[in-house]
Amino acid sequence: MDGFDALLTEARGFFRDLSAHNTRDWFAAHKDQYDSAIRRPAELLSHGMADEITRLTGTPHRAKLFRVTRDVRFSKDKSPYNAWLQMVWSPFDPGPLSPVLFFSVEPDDTVLGCGILGLKGEELTRYRAFVAAHGAAVQDAIAAAGAVLSDHMAEPLARVPKPFVADHPQGELLRRKSLIAMRSLGRYWMPGPQGVIAALTDEIRPFLPLHTLLVGAE
Repeated sequence: MDGFDALLTEARGFFRDLSAHNTRDWFAAHKDQYDSAIRRPAELLSHGMADEITRLTGTPHRAKLFRVTRDVRFSKDKSPYNAWLQMVWSPFDPGPLSPVLFFSVEPDDTVLGCGILGLKGEELTRYRAFVAAHGAAVQDAIAAAGAVLSDHMAEPLARVPKPFVADHPQGELLRRKSLIAMRSLGRYWMPGPQGVIAALTDEIRPFLPLHTLLVGAE
């Protein structure tokens, strides 16, 4: 064990309570617990995994731990905090379509993902050309990873965008403004004796063919 299993247990309990009491007063009363039992060990885990992902992909990656506070300025949901722990790994020198890998611990699930986030303008045009040509391989790689497409980040368009025909075989991918494949590890996923870093590294391996395909879209 590498000790990070305690982080998973702490995060599930903390974010379950936070989802039920998502107020500034509640968080202020529990901020020390968040900082010591969740944020600090999560930062260590994210950097340790960045080293592993660098090794797996052959490309230097950096880690980012998402903030617990939410930007509610343009959201109908005014809850002040994110009720999950999420970390993401991206290349140090990203291209416009560089894929990321991410890990999320939520009150009711534990999730791994791979994809391209927040596309617009020329990037979106480039993405659509890529999936029009290689979408079948992308779909196969998602299925082989045991993952499913997610609407996280951006709702898909209602129709296939022009100039593509309405019944295009890759219509599902063409309608998207991000491409995110997610796989649930289960609500109570725990790493076993090898530790969280080794277990997560093994869980990420099935995403590598998808990751490699998306790198080719850059």
